[in-house]
Amino acid sequence: MHGARPELHRINYLVRRDGYEAARAWVERTLKLYREAVSKPGSQASNAAYRPLFEQAIGEFEEWLTKQE
Repeated sequence: MHGARPELHRINYLVRRDGYEAARAWVERTLKLYREAVSKPGSQASNAAYRPLFEQAIGEFEEWLTKQE
């Protein structure tokens, strides 16, 4: 799906379901985990087939956090 923003949709869902603070904590925690996974050789996230998906997710998390400041 061209132009899809799956993580932003998930974040918006979490904000509605759990509230802003809980969603923000989830984003910060997940962003840290994804960054670590992408940089760890041998992890699924560092695999060439999956890395672009994790990098897109990281970008969406960073974008959302930036807009919250």
